[in-house]
Amino acid sequence: MNLKEIEDRLAKATPGPWSLNSIGAKNYLMWFGGDWPKEEDDANYAFIANARKDIEDLIRHVRSLEYQNEILTIQLESLQGCQKYP
Repeated sequence: MNLKEIEDRLAKATPGPWSLNSIGAKNYLMWFGGDWPKEEDDANYAFIANARKDIEDLIRHVRSLEYQNEILTIQLESLQGCQKYP
């Protein structure tokens, strides 16, 4: 996971909130707030195309940090239970 790439995609995309709407069998995105993207603006498409992998990577990273925090909490509690004698 490259957090900088995810941050860059987010910074370049049209600010939200976004909404997915449907007309018949077709879906389309709507941007609320900010300017409507230009046809040649690929930043929104790059953001959308990478969204699933970015979110999966971020969730995996958060889970790893939660696990590490849990281990460190257990280790700290264990150390706090120890008493040193001179």
